[in-house]
Amino acid sequence: MPAIVPEIKEYIESCHIMTIGTSDNLQAWTAPVYYIYIDNYFYFFSKKSSRHIRESQKNANASASIHANPQEWQDIKGIQMEGAISETDSKGGQDLAAFKQYVTRFPFVKELANIPFPSWSLDYFSDQLKVRWYKFVPEKIVYLDNSINFGFKIQLQADLSPAKT
Repeated sequence: MPAIVPEIKEYIESCHIMTIGTSDNLQAWTAPVYYIYIDNYFYFFSKKSSRHIRESQKNANASASIHANPQEWQDIKGIQMEGAISETDSKGGQDLAAFKQYVTRFPFVKELANIPFPSWSLDYFSDQLKVRWYKFVPEKIVYLDNSINFGFKIQLQADLSPAKT
């Protein structure tokens, strides 16, 4: 594993907002969402009626990007991804564990949904806000880092290991 891979994972975990891209009938759309990265998945909440979810159900292809907002070109870093969006299983396992970590990372969601602490009910949260728990499943990840070199990119697999060429 190249030395840069732990740095990429740290970068992903340091950011909070991912922009999801979808399309339908040749019309592109993006939507910013709060996310948490766990075991190669990017978890987030959205309303089932939102445009990016509706389009992802019709067209399995989706994209996503993660980046900060630097002032200088040398500080531009980011993640660009191809993949798919799927609704999660709210009954347990990894998806429920991800929800618990999400609430810990973003404590404002407890207030947003009036979650009685220490309740970790994903169904309660979803019902209160009329949202569903989704995950972006990357198939291709590209890391861009101008601090290394202008336009530096490395292509990775979903587990952040170097892509096979």
